[in-house]
Amino acid sequence: GRVGGLRELLGVLSHPELRPRLVMMSCSWFALSFGFYGFSVWGPSYFKARGFETGSTYQAITASVLCQLPGTALAALLVESVGRRVLLVAFAVGCLVTVSGVAIFPSHTLMLLFSFALNFCTAALWAITYTHTPEVFPTHVRTTCMGVCSCVARVAGIIVSVMGGSLLATSLEASIGSYAVAYGIVAILSFVMKVDMTGKNLSQASSFNDERSHHHEEQQQHHQQQSESDGTTLLAARSV
Repeated sequence: GRVGGLRELLGVLSHPELRPRLVMMSCSWFALSFGFYGFSVWGPSYFKARGFETGSTYQAITASVLCQLPGTALAALLVESVGRRVLLVAFAVGCLVTVSGVAIFPSHTLMLLFSFALNFCTAALWAITYTHTPEVFPTHVRTTCMGVCSCVARVAGIIVSVMGGSLLATSLEASIGSYAVAYGIVAILSFVMKVDMTGKNLSQASSFNDERSHHHEEQQQHHQQQSESDGTTLLAARSV
């Protein structure tokens, strides 16, 4: 229940190995959501600000979104052979470069090409993130940690829905540039966090499992010894 989930979360936050993982993964999800939803929500406004007509704007957005399909497919093909961490850094840098291209180059053609590449990279980045995140946490706290990351991502989506427009009122480049910063944070966090479970057994995700198992074994031994002691006492009482 809720109490159990809260207990597991407190256990993660008090664990020296899992706490930094949860903090870094939550920050990564926040930054990724900020960059992705920012461009998704305010994309039409950016195209219009660059002189695209209404019809052309939504055609461009639709074509950009379609580029997410091959991005997801490529991520699925490479995730086991290349590794999660390498792909996270690579696609995050790809997002940083492409969204910066959208901000820097005013040409309609270049804006379209960079937006296509951006959607390709963001789809791949999300696919790898969804694969990587649950793997770095032990089984019994995996859903709790995923829930925290998902909640943080939604908060970022809400914030960028307001902040993107506020920055756009000041400068289109500043608004889009904030997403470049967000993707840069994702790249840095992915590089700094050394955990990569590619090709490994998920039971190796943390020593937290070993500690819980050891504690459980100690409890079982204690109960067994207590039962034996009670049985010995009872027999002695009967013999008297």
